[in-house]
Amino acid sequence: MDELPQRLDDLFDLRRLDAEVKERMAHAFGVFQQPRLIVDDQRLDGVDDLGERDGDRDVDHRERVLLRQLQHVFGDPLEEAFRLVCKRGELMDKAAKENEGAMVAVMKLTPEKVEELAKQFDSTYPVNYNSPAQTVVATTKENADKLVEAVKAEKGKGVKLAVSGAFHSPFMRSAAEGLGEYLADKELKTPEIPIYSNVTAQPYSGDIKQLIKAQAESPVQWQKTVENLIAEGVDTFIEVGVGKTLAGLIKKINKDVRVFNVENSETLEALNI
Repeated sequence: MDELPQRLDDLFDLRRLDAEVKERMAHAFGVFQQPRLIVDDQRLDGVDDLGERDGDRDVDHRERVLLRQLQHVFGDPLEEAFRLVCKRGELMDKAAKENEGAMVAVMKLTPEKVEELAKQFDSTYPVNYNSPAQTVVATTKENADKLVEAVKAEKGKGVKLAVSGAFHSPFMRSAAEGLGEYLADKELKTPEIPIYSNVTAQPYSGDIKQLIKAQAESPVQWQKTVENLIAEGVDTFIEVGVGKTLAGLIKKINKDVRVFNVENSETLEALNI
């Protein structure tokens, strides 16, 4: 078990791949990105110490389902949690190939306005509520350019995303069903600390398997999740993993909270809260 992170790191070592393969993998969202994020998170020495503080809460957002979160519901078996992430990626990639779609990031418009625009097109769904001025929409490949033009007409900005499918939408229905089947015989525990589901923007409770299943085809309620955490008294957020995307979104949701990013041993040691 102790060798698993190193074995996984060897498997997903992108430095050994040529540029063409890297480009293909960058678009192979479901199969590679999720396991890669897990490996990166697992390599952060001492990251589990962050979970020992009173009042800590974890949140899930889009594809960054931290391994530490899954270990809570699986009773801490590292390999089982990783298998679930890989299975989820496999199912989402399969669904993306069977139901081709696209995603458009919409900026400078309110979520309400984006919802209004989405109703003008068939099979078009707001799926990532990231901040008051950023919402991602899943749609068909045929509608993507039309949606970008409609956004532009409303003085907003639309950008087609380089992803392999229309995630967190009805395009992923078969992936959700597959997750339900995979989890049917798995034993999950109630999380030891509150983990907020991005489906409900509330802590996981009740039928956890159903929430994990629904997450594949349901909108990501990131803004509501952050707002609910702040309403519960949370004033400090730590993004664990590569990049600062979530930290930036949190600051756009509420400028008064403290936001930190931990992506390696150096940033962990420099953390001062």
